[in-house]
Amino acid sequence: MKHVVSSALLLGLSSLSLAAQAAPIALDLPAQPLAASLEQLQGASGLRIRFDRAAVADRRAPALRGKLEPSEALQRLLAGSGLSGEVRGGDAWVEAAATGAGIAPGDSVDLGALSVVATQDPATTAITEDSGSYTTRAMRTSTKLAMSIRETPQSVSVVTRQRMDDQGMRDLNDAVKGVTGLTVQQYGPARVKYAARGFDVDNIMYDGLPTSISTYTQDVISAADLAMFDRVEVVRGATGLMQGAGNPAAAINMVRKRPTQDFRASLQGSVGTWDRYRSEADVSGPLNSEGTLRGRAVVAYQKGNSFQDHVSSERGVFYGIAEADLSPDTTFAIGASNQNDNRNDNWVGLPSPLGGRHLDLKRSSYYGADWSYWDTDTTHLFSDLTHRFANGWQMKLAADKLWARINMLGLYNDCYYSTTGCASMTQNPGDYSYTDDHDSYDAYATGPFQLLGREHELVVGASYRQERFDGHGGWGSLFNKDGTPTGPMDPTPWAPSSTLKPRLNTRLWGMKLAQEQKGAYLTTRLNL
Repeated sequence: MKHVVSSALLLGLSSLSLAAQAAPIALDLPAQPLAASLEQLQGASGLRIRFDRAAVADRRAPALRGKLEPSEALQRLLAGSGLSGEVRGGDAWVEAAATGAGIAPGDSVDLGALSVVATQDPATTAITEDSGSYTTRAMRTSTKLAMSIRETPQSVSVVTRQRMDDQGMRDLNDAVKGVTGLTVQQYGPARVKYAARGFDVDNIMYDGLPTSISTYTQDVISAADLAMFDRVEVVRGATGLMQGAGNPAAAINMVRKRPTQDFRASLQGSVGTWDRYRSEADVSGPLNSEGTLRGRAVVAYQKGNSFQDHVSSERGVFYGIAEADLSPDTTFAIGASNQNDNRNDNWVGLPSPLGGRHLDLKRSSYYGADWSYWDTDTTHLFSDLTHRFANGWQMKLAADKLWARINMLGLYNDCYYSTTGCASMTQNPGDYSYTDDHDSYDAYATGPFQLLGREHELVVGASYRQERFDGHGGWGSLFNKDGTPTGPMDPTPWAPSSTLKPRLNTRLWGMKLAQEQKGAYLTTRLNL
């Protein structure tokens, strides 16, 4: 059945539950036959819903997602069906709606053909797309229970789709810069680290499945383009329940866009300074007449230069997902994404003299080579299977496979220091390649249970993930175009085209890393 959790405190206490039948319940019902929706509402709410199966046999109910009182949920399911519902105590009756004077109770009413068009109300879901909001009604990053920000027992933030669009956020770096308590530490033109509470963030989550971004792997995995995502949820502090081992910094959970019940398409473009151009296309909707098969595709492309001379970048993004209702209670989704980034940045910034003062150089100065590159490619393949039981419980299986690659060839600048500071600058070439593969799996069940005369909520699950990193590279000498070795460089007349592209031994250095984590977790919300 489609579903039942609201908010929770990790192994903690919540507010007093006074009126169980009238209390709002969290629902996640698909567009489906009306009889199935009524049965699932009955299981989630505890109401005894009485209806004539023959009267509802040919009628469908719209999708219903969010936290609603049972009576309101019943009215929404019956909207447009020609039927009415009435809740009396712990029972509810569904019967034909009166159509005018002269129709006595119990008389049959010919309703004719009915057409039901279901639209999702984003205000009642965790989805932020089309909500126009800078917040979300529920998030699961902290405990897997759908809690509002107010009810979550940790410091949390969310960057919604509306905020991304309003503030022109393009990738995860932009989103992290806009989150309270998180910082983006730039230690090279293409190298960043995220930090919170004095620790580096060493995991990024995709739909709740963690991926490591430790010392070397953070160079490999690109800052994800936000065109693919509905929102970014952040939990500050330790989140070992969902992430396993790691720093007590923060959990960053990137929640992907999902297919919509209705057809929609959008095309966006932007132009910026330094010849920056970007375009996005997003198409989503049903793939069959019943709406039980849905799909979505997103593509994005951007290209531009920089405030630094001779520096440019290019990005291509593809994201696709298909979602199928295998039955009224079972939904399967599978998708893939690819992001390719190509840059010709220098690896590091400029050295600084003794004492920490800056070199007297222009902001636009570039002391790399015209043959430098920093190219990354990140591919995800993911799927999930959700089944909703009639008793209000839900089970979900999820998997994410990531392949990431980086190839980099470039220069790093250094100083020979004297007692007075930087005596001379030198340039050193390097050629490196890294690969980083991740597998992440998660299975959990969640739902209500009865104890001491009250209803409580529980999540129980298990997770497994592994990572395999392989890097190698080398360094060597740099030569001028005439074949002579380069010596100390003069930064004043520097030309990026003045050196030959080196051929380096890329097996002078190598590193292999492997890690594996297995875990089990339990979360409960107790109503006392």
